[in-house]
Amino acid sequence: AVLPLDDNPDRMWERLGAILRNQVGKSMKSGLESRIGGAELLRNFYGVYLRNMRALGSPPLPAAFFQAVLAEFGPAARICVVDLGRRTVAGAVLLGSGQVLEIPWAASIPRYRPLAPVMLLYWTAIRHATEAGYRIFDMGRSSPGSGSDHFKRQWKSECEPLPWHYWIRSGAGLPAFTEAGGRLALLRTLWSWMPIVLVKNVGTRVIRYIPG
Repeated sequence: AVLPLDDNPDRMWERLGAILRNQVGKSMKSGLESRIGGAELLRNFYGVYLRNMRALGSPPLPAAFFQAVLAEFGPAARICVVDLGRRTVAGAVLLGSGQVLEIPWAASIPRYRPLAPVMLLYWTAIRHATEAGYRIFDMGRSSPGSGSDHFKRQWKSECEPLPWHYWIRSGAGLPAFTEAGGRLALLRTLWSWMPIVLVKNVGTRVIRYIPG
């Protein structure tokens, strides 16, 4: 989903519509504050990312991966975080290229979701993209009809078909991609109960064996 940007953040704010503006306003009234920076905010983002991945039952990428991404993109890489007092409750990595700013990683701590930190997170990222002169805000891929797809559409984003290319052995059919069940579902449930230190130490070793 991609969101065309205005060159004026005030006009972007008006384009959101009253319902979305109220949701962002709710997060602000809840005491949440947002900020954008560089590598100095990586630790804040990564702490939220670890907890979010645990809740999803999925192994996390190592912090060194994000450090490498920030180093490679330089000034075009930014980190956006949302804080409640001294605690970071949501965060995202933003990567810019040409006229496009992408948000490839975003996360929030589940128990703070009633405060709508993700709404403030995305609005802060969109405002930054507008002020920085980007023309497109790339919200990433999602399956049609999914919760992620619905979330992105409410920001007035436009869906673009994303083609997939497969390399398969001769005579083999395309793999079937379905919702995981059985043993994998059990593993995900068990993973979500693990202490965060194990999620970090074990997960960052397991992730290298999972195809992207």
